[in-house]
Amino acid sequence: MDLVNLRGIQINTNHCQTAHVSALQAASDLNLDVITVQDPYIIAGRPMEPAPGYKMYSSKNDKAIVIICNKNIKPYIKLQTEHIIIVELHIGNKILNISSVYFPPHDNIDNLINEFLNYDFNRGINLVTEDFNCRSRLWGYQIEDDRGRSMTDFISLNNLHICNIPELGPSSISTTFGKGNPDLTSISSSFQDGIEQWGILGRLSLTSLEEYFVDLLESVCGAAFKSFKKKPEGKKRGYTFWCDDLRNFRNSTNVLYKKYQGFKRNNSPEDVIQEAGAENRRSRAQYKRLLLRTKRKAWEDYCGNYTEKLGGIFGMVFNKSNKVNNILVNPDND
Repeated sequence: MDLVNLRGIQINTNHCQTAHVSALQAASDLNLDVITVQDPYIIAGRPMEPAPGYKMYSSKNDKAIVIICNKNIKPYIKLQTEHIIIVELHIGNKILNISSVYFPPHDNIDNLINEFLNYDFNRGINLVTEDFNCRSRLWGYQIEDDRGRSMTDFISLNNLHICNIPELGPSSISTTFGKGNPDLTSISSSFQDGIEQWGILGRLSLTSLEEYFVDLLESVCGAAFKSFKKKPEGKKRGYTFWCDDLRNFRNSTNVLYKKYQGFKRNNSPEDVIQEAGAENRRSRAQYKRLLLRTKRKAWEDYCGNYTEKLGGIFGMVFNKSNKVNNILVNPDND
């Protein structure tokens, strides 16, 4: 198979047996390849076992799991922490990293994010299914809390694109917790066109929850498929300098800074801290030089290709005015 045909579901069962069973049944009925579950139903200290032939991988605290339903896919564990499980899939000539993440609502968000510290988001396509328990307007909340701001920075830093569409309604409806959008789906920004369809699979009838929404991920990386855009494109600006090279350099520099701060926070050996600090400063200096060169080159190209008429003064600046503009006093007429 190839990535174009990969299909899966994401669900937070809120440790409800009926929800967990319903997700497994949906995978069988819809012939899905992957299930990711947050806060699964636990039996005898372990998440509920899937059907025979399915492969299950879990975080160390068993609060996040990835289930591979397709027997033709060979998965590898890429990262396993207390709250994160990342499984690597080799499909065709591409590498897809599927993450399942559950961050408890009352734990320190910075400490939770640091579990990603040694993970490289630049290797392969990243599909992250998560329950971060944080609020932001980006995924449908009316307010943004501190956790939401931290997660927004994390998503931007690692070049992830949020697939959720707030207009489709809340991703969770609970008689206990009410409506909300705690469950997110994100994919590497460079492959966001690969999401052919994201939506609400259906409402499951549960015992402990009145209703529950399941996120549907279909066709996780088909470059030929058009992007499901959440917002219309804005007016194109004439002058712009931002590009993929700058974005990648900025993100790699920020990763080095986070790594440096992590070493300092964890009281690592002095030589390790100094080496990380030097590497961070070197990268920041290179990024600033690249930023200035890119800005200058973009401005030169914009000025050289300028054709619009935006007023007399603007035309004079760009030598585009055909009028004779003499604003100086010249008593000798020479």
